[in-house]
Amino acid sequence: MSTPMSADPRPAPPEAVQPHHVPHGYVHPREHHHWYWYAGLAAGCVLIALTVVLYTMFDHAAGPLCSRDVQSTVAAPQGSFDVDVATVSCFGGAARQRVMMHAGGSAGHTVVSFDTDAQVQARWASESELLITHKGGKVLTFEPAWHGIRIHYR
Repeated sequence: MSTPMSADPRPAPPEAVQPHHVPHGYVHPREHHHWYWYAGLAAGCVLIALTVVLYTMFDHAAGPLCSRDVQSTVAAPQGSFDVDVATVSCFGGAARQRVMMHAGGSAGHTVVSFDTDAQVQARWASESELLITHKGGKVLTFEPAWHGIRIHYR
């Protein structure tokens, strides 16, 4: 004698893993992403964006994170670039002497930086060569070329 088929005695799985039937007949668990999954993804994106913004502000010595005291500005012979010699302090740290180059009204790009003991002067030898002289202090960073302009220091 055969017994009639009865309902499955096992309890139904929780809602987060309800079986999802697809046309080909296989069963896949269906995942539900909860709010904290999206919040973690959003927090990660915000941290990456904040890191990029802070790095850019630090590289260009932009406020409100950095204070900048421009000591001299020298324009290129044809006026395509300007060079600022400035004392910059970021995040309340030790001040540095920076030589920053920029075109027009754009933010400056640091091409050379020195510690605060340096006395720095910049002058243009030609439209494509910049000469930087300093007395005292150490060179902390140096870029030998930027946008086709060769940079020399002594």
